[in-house]
Amino acid sequence: MVRAGSIDPLLRLLQSKQLEIQEQAVLALGNIAGDCDDYRQIILQRNGFSIVVSFAQQNIDKIGVVKNCIWCLSNLCRNSRRDSSQFPYIRPHMEFLQRLFTCNAADIAADACWAFCFLTEASVEHKKEVVRFVNPNYLVHLILAEDVHLQNPALRLAGNIVSGDQDDTQLMLNAGLLQVLLSLLGKAGSMQKKEILWILSNVTAGTTQQITAVINMGFIGYCVSVANKEGLMLQTEAMWVLCNAINGGTVEQVAVRTATHQ
Repeated sequence: MVRAGSIDPLLRLLQSKQLEIQEQAVLALGNIAGDCDDYRQIILQRNGFSIVVSFAQQNIDKIGVVKNCIWCLSNLCRNSRRDSSQFPYIRPHMEFLQRLFTCNAADIAADACWAFCFLTEASVEHKKEVVRFVNPNYLVHLILAEDVHLQNPALRLAGNIVSGDQDDTQLMLNAGLLQVLLSLLGKAGSMQKKEILWILSNVTAGTTQQITAVINMGFIGYCVSVANKEGLMLQTEAMWVLCNAINGGTVEQVAVRTATHQ
């Protein structure tokens, strides 16, 4: 389909006067974008991201249309090759993604959150620029969402942010990230526990103050318990939390925790 030259006609169909045809074109572009980096790059080079954003803005009062558009845009943000050349096509529309990220419609907010996940994974070079469009307090709020389809990308995005520099990590801690993670542990499934432990391992890779915050919330005892009782997947993540805390912690921090868990 792509090799036959379908992308340009699909983009032109977004100028159709029939909404149903426009929506079908968006869905087709979203499917193509989700296939591989090469196809995403072609759509981006044809100004596809801007065209889909414009279509969504023209129909911002139609939830179904916006839902299809943000799904397409989220797929265009995927970047398995970590290729920084894709971001310039997306950069002018970060405020629009931010707007949809805070949308009350859970499906739209979830796909916008996935878009930010993909962007913060794609390029270290542009990560800091992307993170400034994410409100830490709102992201922490999303982690508490009842809808796991919204909660899961929120956890992933939080993990991506705290895997960056220590300043970004501190912003997330100031927003109450650790308290929210602690409250989530009791009802989290295995995959969510894995995400939580991954987040904690990135925090314990930070400053001694950030390690102290993890210790004070009681996560070290939890990680020791996981390392002793759970399966290999969770054991591995828990050991990363503990190893990072030991490597980056002070002698006093390590001594206190060792004495507690002998």
